Amino acid sequence: VAFRDPGIVPVFGGMFNALLAMGDCFLEIVSPTDGGYAKNSTSVKLLRKNGGDCGYMAILQVDDIAHTSSRIAKLGRVAMASGVVVQGEPGTGTAQEKGFRYKIGEPLAKAPGTSASALVQWHPKDFG
Repeated sequence: VAFRDPGIVPVFGGMFNALLAMGDCFLEIVSPTDGGYAKNSTSVKLLRKNGGDCGYMAILQVDDIAHTSSRIAKLGRVAMASGVVVQGEPGTGTAQEKGFRYKIGEPLAKAPGTSASALVQWHPKDFG
């Protein structure tokens, strides 16, 4: 386990997480605890609705957000998309940066050596 976020449990009402290192990638597992079941949290509601184990969220890092977002958008309807470009060294954070509405299929304008991210969410029913 590369990291466990102690803030997950109190913030999300009964969640447990483990961030696992896998080669040059990370896989985060998040699961409700007994406290999550007691509070009937959103993740617990989804588990109950689907009769047990199921996927809730996937977060991906891709080389080409324009290409990837266009490809995935063709599979389902986009629920929301927003982004942020950090014009600083990777790791400087996004707290001081202003977000924007990300348009599916467009590249993120950024200077070399900086980082950018886009949050694109699809409705779970689109991907069964």
